[in-house]
Amino acid sequence: MLVYEKTNLINKDIGLTQRRSTIGPEELLIEEFIHILKNTKINSKFETIIFREPWLESGAPDLVIARYRPQVFQSWQEARNILTIRDIKLIHFLHTNDNFNQEEIAKILCIKPKGAKETLERLFESGILKKKHGIMSMVSFKKIFGIHSLIAIEAKTKNSRVLFEQAQINKWFASESYTLSPGAKKPTTLIDRAAAHGVGVYTVAHSKLQRLVKSPRFSLPNSYATWLFNEWVGRLAN
Repeated sequence: MLVYEKTNLINKDIGLTQRRSTIGPEELLIEEFIHILKNTKINSKFETIIFREPWLESGAPDLVIARYRPQVFQSWQEARNILTIRDIKLIHFLHTNDNFNQEEIAKILCIKPKGAKETLERLFESGILKKKHGIMSMVSFKKIFGIHSLIAIEAKTKNSRVLFEQAQINKWFASESYTLSPGAKKPTTLIDRAAAHGVGVYTVAHSKLQRLVKSPRFSLPNSYATWLFNEWVGRLAN
């Protein structure tokens, strides 16, 4: 299990910006959560990377736990390491739209047709697209998307309304979204708020992790941000 944070000089730059952590009770809560995960044996065919406070369009969730199929990234193309956010947004668009042309892509990305052509060429060189008789199309989804699950965690020492709203926002990219807080004296309040926001609840007390409410499971990829994590994982795995 790898924990990716820029403060760890062992980790390489993968094009990810992270929020600076603030020392305090919430940071200690997160550290304890990670410590418990690292010491929990999981019989799984998936590998795990934990991202700390990755900046996304919606902000920086405290943790995102990526479980992935390592075999998908074994044929990684070097050109994928330099794909931009705009390139990755286009990947998501192409995944959800079978028919596309350069003019349509140019309008969606707000660029000139020449720029759209260059973007498509980068995706071809990266192994995301294939070309037959001069026509480009996406390669098999299973060959390029290796994420099995993305579990977002929002942590606060108080079970406030803001905590659950932040966890709800994280559903735009995650397959599961949880709040994390210390053990609650009134768990009924947590359960009710979780149901209202469609998220799960973890609590930590006395070095023990409890899943009070299981998060609903959402299909992936559900946005371009899901593909961002897919590319970050691939870069780290190679």
